[in-house]
Amino acid sequence: MQDPTDSAASTTGGTTSARDSALRELAARFQALRSAWGVIAPSVVAEAKQAIAAAGRELRQELAELVPGEPCGRDPQAIAALDERLAELEASMRDVALGVSVAQLRSTLPERVGVDRRGVLCLLDLILGAEFEAADDTQVCLPTLDYVITLLCTGGDPDARLQDPVTLTPRLHALCERGGLHQEARLPELEAEFHRAAEMHEADVRTEDLRTLRRRKMELGPAFFAPRVLRAIMAYNAAMLKRFDEEVLSSQDWGVVPSEAPPNQATSVFEHSALPKLAAALRRRSAGDPPAHDPIDRIAWCLDLSYLSDPEREALLSESTGRREDLKGTTILVSLMCRAAVVLDQELPGIGIAADQLSGARISSEELARVSPFLASGKRSDEGMGTAFVGTLHGVWSELETEEQNLAAGELVEELRQRGVREIMIYDDERRLRIQALGGRSPTVIANSALRP
Repeated sequence: MQDPTDSAASTTGGTTSARDSALRELAARFQALRSAWGVIAPSVVAEAKQAIAAAGRELRQELAELVPGEPCGRDPQAIAALDERLAELEASMRDVALGVSVAQLRSTLPERVGVDRRGVLCLLDLILGAEFEAADDTQVCLPTLDYVITLLCTGGDPDARLQDPVTLTPRLHALCERGGLHQEARLPELEAEFHRAAEMHEADVRTEDLRTLRRRKMELGPAFFAPRVLRAIMAYNAAMLKRFDEEVLSSQDWGVVPSEAPPNQATSVFEHSALPKLAAALRRRSAGDPPAHDPIDRIAWCLDLSYLSDPEREALLSESTGRREDLKGTTILVSLMCRAAVVLDQELPGIGIAADQLSGARISSEELARVSPFLASGKRSDEGMGTAFVGTLHGVWSELETEEQNLAAGELVEELRQRGVREIMIYDDERRLRIQALGGRSPTVIANSALRP
């Protein structure tokens, strides 16, 4: 006959084990939220970031006090209260994440998916949400989900083998299973439509067709996640990324074809044939050679290289500087020319570049304030219509903490990109490079601690 005390001990042990399991599950959920927050935080405004960070610290402390196996960790009411708090934090984080524009995500996430794929997957689950069923939620979330799922499936490389979106996370898989139950009769037709679009020749792609497909995606609701439809949409998105620059496809409106340039539009200074010659002259100057008696060398020997860091000097003297494929070196070269445009206004026409192509129209203080409160001055290339921007920061920039600088730099770069700027070099009031953003890459911010004394 079994001892009643053995039975009671067994019951107590089972209850304790269940509570410890629940506590470990809460800890795992909290860790997933922390991973997601690490990915999205750089794109979040300071006020929201502080509120989420404070709530996270409180929850971390409470979790640390509820240790599995200890009596205080077995309190079911404490565990239930913590579960509720964790759900509230997740909902708040999801609202904050959905408040970040897809354009802003495009400037930060591609870099993160290579170094912290788990964090991006946790961000995907955060946006999906535990109760992601209502059609209204689907409509709000789809633009962001469309982009994040595409990024994870391609790994940032549309030429790589496409990963199956349905298997990215268990939460997405469960959602896909439910999605297959919506509009079942239309699913084959929708799947075929996106596959046909993915296979269209670039010359046959029309802006209106792509806008129609974008609207179709946004109107699908839960059927967007039907496995066959979602796979077809990812194939379509990857095909568009192969054909068009991601900056052009601006994920807020997947499928916007670049319009043709007006017939008389001036060639960008970044594509000028004189740049490779100037770069070659700078390499000869760096090697100690004397200048030749021609405009190229006179300009190259006038450029001030004294404030360049070692990596910037190395990029400038690269063999590929002066060509569009080497954005970093070419942007540094153009920025040096912009700074010297006033001094070189008599020499520049000799190599086919007008001084106002470099100096451009100085941007007004009102416009600068709309871009960023930290900009003191700024000029845009090609008479104010080009793709390069060189600016100067107010002295207060150096007083910001590193995290505040990163956030402000991301917002500044995004504002400029929305205005058509692609090559961005911004200096502090001591002429030291502080922010650099080339092409579609995430901005590089030089922290105060990294500056040379």
